[in-house]
Amino acid sequence: MQNRITHYLLTLVILASCFGLDGGLGVALAQDGVEGAGEALGSSNFPWYDGESDSLDRIDVKTTNEPYSNRKTKWVATKSTPNPTTRTGRTAGVSPWAAALFQVVVYGGLVILATALLALLVWAVMRTGKTSWETEYEEIYETDEARVESLPFQVRKPHVNLLEEAKRLYQAGKYGEAIVYYYSYLLVELDKSHIIRLTKGKTNRQYLWESENRPELSKILESTMIRFEDVFFGDHELHREQFESCWERRNEFQQQLERANA
Repeated sequence: MQNRITHYLLTLVILASCFGLDGGLGVALAQDGVEGAGEALGSSNFPWYDGESDSLDRIDVKTTNEPYSNRKTKWVATKSTPNPTTRTGRTAGVSPWAAALFQVVVYGGLVILATALLALLVWAVMRTGKTSWETEYEEIYETDEARVESLPFQVRKPHVNLLEEAKRLYQAGKYGEAIVYYYSYLLVELDKSHIIRLTKGKTNRQYLWESENRPELSKILESTMIRFEDVFFGDHELHREQFESCWERRNEFQQQLERANA
């Protein structure tokens, strides 16, 4: 029996020495064989070996009712690896500032688009209003009589042909009255061609300023306006030569007006 135990122990000692559990035990085994192993076991503090009887001792194993999760262990629970794709659809590798910049660009583009659409809508409304106003303007001033009523002064016969009335008065030697109708004729014709716009409350100087984009027509209007104001506001007498200096340019006025309307 003793030899059998010693044989078993020898095998254990060899295994222990191979795993480095007791270097001295392995050396003794090599030198003394079975007897050296027995002595080595006797000098060691193995709880499962009784050196006096050269036999194995029983080892009582204590059990515990503690749950496995409460035992002392080095195991640490780890969280599962999150999905690299976030809920927003961006990859985990995108930096926060890049994501913020992307949002700024998107939102900025939407604001610009909305502003452009609003501006286009405002322009369309204004254009529609302007067109309606121009149509209404043409309807109101479709006759010379309506235009005469918007002159910055009053004429005695607003219902007559202005040019024919100026010619009749000129032939009658009434040059002061003739210049009033001739100047009225110039203003009405300029309004028909949209070079000026006859409106109640405007002055002769304003109409002259409006016609500056047509220099030739503006010069003819200015020379006639000076003669008209001398008579109408200054109560000065107008001589034949003074009237004819304006009257003789009526054909030139018509030619320049046709060029403006072409």
